[in-house]
Amino acid sequence: MRAGDRLRFPERPEDPDSAYVFESLDYETTGREMNAYLAEFHQGKASRAHAHDASEFLFVLSGELCVTVEANDHFLAAGDSIYLHPAVGAARVCGRRRRAVPRGLGHDRRARQRCPP
Repeated sequence: MRAGDRLRFPERPEDPDSAYVFESLDYETTGREMNAYLAEFHQGKASRAHAHDASEFLFVLSGELCVTVEANDHFLAAGDSIYLHPAVGAARVCGRRRRAVPRGLGHDRRARQRCPP
């Protein structure tokens, strides 16, 4: 998909204070086994817990994210990634300190920290 053809949406269209904005990189594809998004998370804002019908892979391009999956917090920095299988259930994402631009979710090197509420 060409960059100029993508549409940009807030997490919650009705809320001007959404935790992130995203672009679907594969919205024209049917029967997807994985979702591809480009998202920008805003510092200190937490998304609603949500799940997808397909797998999701996040790769952090810059900044830091806190991803909560099944009550476990995963802190990701630039270059980190995490994979979410659709059977895992809902995940919640929060931008930390700086803006973070992920491409989909990985391992947790900072397990003792907690994601902000």
